[in-house]
Amino acid sequence: MQVILIVFISLLVVALLSLICILFVRKIKATDKDKKRRIIGKRRNRKYVDFVNEHSLAIRAIKELNSKYKFSSIYPLIYKNCYDTTRNFQDVSCKDYLIYKFHLDTLGVRRIIKSRNNNISKEIDYKSKVDLVKDKLGNFDVSIEDLNEEKLRNIESIVFNDLIEKVNTDFYAEVHLYLTRGRIHRVVDEKKESFDLNEIIDVLKSIDSSKLIDGRRFYSGEVWDSIKRVERAKVSKELRQEIFERDGYTCVNCGSTEKESLEIDHIMPISKGGKTEPGNLQTLCRNCNIRKGNNIDW
Repeated sequence: MQVILIVFISLLVVALLSLICILFVRKIKATDKDKKRRIIGKRRNRKYVDFVNEHSLAIRAIKELNSKYKFSSIYPLIYKNCYDTTRNFQDVSCKDYLIYKFHLDTLGVRRIIKSRNNNISKEIDYKSKVDLVKDKLGNFDVSIEDLNEEKLRNIESIVFNDLIEKVNTDFYAEVHLYLTRGRIHRVVDEKKESFDLNEIIDVLKSIDSSKLIDGRRFYSGEVWDSIKRVERAKVSKELRQEIFERDGYTCVNCGSTEKESLEIDHIMPISKGGKTEPGNLQTLCRNCNIRKGNNIDW
């Protein structure tokens, strides 16, 4: 009985494998047929496409028109940043981060806006001339001979529309902030916000309201608060560890090695333009950090 069962199962397996092979071969053949049909179609159309590109007065005119108009590529500004502590992640808003990035490169942002505005003004004139060129559709500098006229006009229209410049005038900014955990920086929380052109211009205006006094830039309260929050939040766990190890887990002022009281201090305070970078950071104990405050020399 067991022998009969084994033989039956073996025959069933062989039958199933044969069926799978047949279906697989049929699928390959069907796929090959589809590919061949597409290739044949492209080859047949190629003659029409080549004829249109060489002899269509409209195609020739739109190419000449395009050579006279150069539009700028406009891309959105996408800013992303990760924080490895909940406090830093919560302290910084998306708008804070946008203000911080813009204050570092206001000229660059303004250049994009200027290019966008130039695109708009040129696009109006360009579209009016495209409409004039469209009147040439269906006109060729030689006889179409044995070509199918309806198919030829259809392909000419497709080629023509594809050649019309796609002018981008949409400019916006996005900020993505992430809270991460562990060595692989697993994302556990996220903040995302988009800013349209009007909001971008408002941020630039608030930054432009700053004043330069004795070589130092003074921003409005909102702008300065945003800059400070982002700058402070740049002190990540990894950066803290790097500074502590560099300073030997020792307060550089009094020599204290009590780890629980050690803190990271900005040598040049953020309030006076100091940046969050290793050269401007030092290890201080809590008492020394309090005594130092916002002073540089103490």
